[in-house]
Amino acid sequence: MQGALAQSKSGAPVFGRLYASYTAAGIVGAILTSAVHASGGFAVGTLLIAAACAAAMAFVSVRWADPTREARAARGDARPVPLPRAMIWAVGAFVFAAFVVDSAVASWSTVYLQDGLKTSASVAPLGYAAYLAVVLVSRMTADLLVKRLGGAVTVSIGIASAVLGCLLVAAVPSPVGAVVGFAAAGAAAGLVVPVAFGRAGELCPARRDEVMARVNLFNYGGALIGAVVLGALSADSSALAIGFVLPAVAMLAVIPLLRSLRSGSSVVPAGAVTQ
Repeated sequence: MQGALAQSKSGAPVFGRLYASYTAAGIVGAILTSAVHASGGFAVGTLLIAAACAAAMAFVSVRWADPTREARAARGDARPVPLPRAMIWAVGAFVFAAFVVDSAVASWSTVYLQDGLKTSASVAPLGYAAYLAVVLVSRMTADLLVKRLGGAVTVSIGIASAVLGCLLVAAVPSPVGAVVGFAAAGAAAGLVVPVAFGRAGELCPARRDEVMARVNLFNYGGALIGAVVLGALSADSSALAIGFVLPAVAMLAVIPLLRSLRSGSSVVPAGAVTQ
């Protein structure tokens, strides 16, 4: 919600950089956790550091976060503007598909490399590492791409890269093919998610908070499908490669909805009410 308000006030895309910060924080957290364990420290030390960071962010939020609440109808006989439900489903579908990819790679890439392709324990995590690297780079460039190419084209690039990556994993049963494929799949979470949430913030300014909350729900469904269904479809770790066709299909399925990502005017004007 804070990102949607910031984007609305700045008039320029910001979600790519915001999500890049989120990804970078996850990478830093993983490195920090590794360092604590390598130094012989206790796991509670990592939790204390995380708690300190959370407390610092709470202070920053109270102090500097935008306190704006979306306007509601002032007159007793007026009802709030209707939510653009069709557009919420359309934009949410992109979030759903991207998180099918994200959850599939996060849950199964290391398992597939180590158990399915019999790589060493040191090589197996490289698939997910390559994926996160592309997610980070994609998110750092997403705002610039949206400015120059528009949201629909930017998402098309993300879809194409993710589909090719997932199909490469399925078609080329080798460590190199898997790592390259997982890396290419990172464009889904890297480009599709920021653009979708940025578009969600434009749909109905008068009820932006509700729209953002509803679109955010789609990520949970995508995460569930990507993690659980892919594993259920694969009888054993060696069959996981074929399972990665599922996230590719999810990304292909949202292509007809690309028109919903064309930014511009709001679907429902700010301040409008129905009688």
